[in-house]
Parts: sequence; structure tokens; C-alpha cells
Amino acid sequence: PVVRESDNTPPNAAPVISCAKEVDKLKMPTMADGQIPIALQQVEYMAKKVGDIYPIRMINHQGPFTNAIYIVGYEQLMLDLFDCPQYVHRLLEMVTEFMIKFVREQQKRVRRFVPAMIYPDWMPPDYGVSIADDFLAVLSPRLYEEFSLRYNNILSQEFNGIHIHSCGDFRMNYRTLLKTEKLRGVNFEASDNDLESLFNTMTGRAVLAPHAGLHARDLFSGYTGYVTKLLELKKPDTQLHITIEGALYRSENADFTKDKLELDKAVKLITDFNKSH
Repeated sequence: PVVRESDNTPPNAAPVISCAKEVDKLKMPTMADGQIPIALQQVEYMAKKVGDIYPIRMINHQGPFTNAIYIVGYEQLMLDLFDCPQYVHRLLEMVTEFMIKFVREQQKRVRRFVPAMIYPDWMPPDYGVSIADDFLAVLSPRLYEEFSLRYNNILSQEFNGIHIHSCGDFRMNYRTLLKTEKLRGVNFEASDNDLESLFNTMTGRAVLAPHAGLHARDLFSGYTGYVTKLLELKKPDTQLHITIEGALYRSENADFTKDKLELDKAVKLITDFNKSH
């Protein structure tokens, strides 16, 4: 079943068990259960239409911890981390196993498969898998290492690496992320994080793939300021993938604004930098 927080938001999955202790009531889904056939039909449709002309990205499937949240509910799973952690681990094991099967099913259907589902828009097909792991900004380093990192590493072992996205400020987990096996890249909101610390921690260890973030206009005064700051922090061995979206969020009126001249200036900054380096 699905639930809607309001008419303006997409539906979310309703919890199917009341707490992690009920994990034994769950059965491992097949590719014929729930919304999975619809999702795979859409993949097949796109693959048939574009053939080898365009690559097709992976469906946005979040990460193991977030998917477990949908099964139990936000507050309940957080409580279960302390009240019955052994059952949470059993749930996460099931979720991770299913995620592997789901990605493999997509791969079977797509000739030019891109295992990325959020920034960056492309990554090599045999160089890991991408997940959204927004609880990187919520869990303490201890909890993240036990309940998220462990299962991310299983995905990394299966797919020869992993690329991790997180919204929000996750500076408390910068160093925890380095324990990720074959960490290929990290996507983050530039305006919400300690950029200097993040660059210092990750340079030489993973691709840094920022996008501007909700507070970019306040912090960087536009895309030129955003790009300028990133290029200032870049060291010779920093692998940097800069995302420039079509609009910047304006916090004063909670809206996205477009400024083509500003975007053109930002792109020119990157072009000139690449030519001179």
C-alpha cells in the first residue's frame, strides 16, 4: 500500500510490519511481486525504443537502510536500532539481497546500462553501483558503520564498487565513509557541507561529485561563486565531477530560479579551467 503526505507529494510505501521484530513475517519478493513488474516493463520499453543509441540509467532504488525505513517506518526503525538490533540486521540482509537481484534484472534488459541513478549522470558500467544514502546525514558514525556501511559494502563487493549520494550535512561521517570498500565517488550538496574538510578527506580516495544544494544562492551568490569555490579547493589529485543544474533554489521565496547568463558564466569557468590545466 502507498501513503501520501499531501496532494503535492509523490506517494510513499506504507510500512508493512510494525517493527523489525516482525521481520520473519516478510517473504523475499520475486520479480513478479508488487511494483517490480511495472518498473521492469518500463525499463524494457525504454531499452526497446532507444536500443544502443542511448544508455539507460538504473532505477532510483535508494540504499539498504532507506529501503528498510520504508518497510518499518522512520521512527520505528530508529527505535529498533536500540531495542532489537539483531532483527534490524536480518531485515537489512533481506533488503540488500533483493537490491542485488533487482539491479541484475535491470542489467539483463539493457545493452548500455549505467549503474548510476543520481549524480553523476554517468559512470562506467562495470565500475560499481550508485545508491542514495541520505541517512549518512542522520546516523552517528557508530550507527552508520553498523547499520548502513556494512550493507553498502556487500553491494560494493557484488558490483565492483559503490558511489554514494547523500543530501544534507554529513560532516560527522566524512571519515566513516572512507571505510567503504571500493568507494568510487561521493555526491553531496556543496552548500550544506564543510567543503574544505570534505575535499581534504576524499581527495585521492574517491571522485567528488557535488551539486549546488538548497542554500547555494545564500552561500555562493550563484553558480559562478559555486564553481569558483570548488575550483579553488581542487588539488592536483582531486577527481572532481561538477554538476550544474538548470536552476538554483531561492530560500527567500522557496522557489527555483533560472539565469541563463549565470549558467553560461559558470560553464565557461569550468571550460577555461580545463584548458589551462
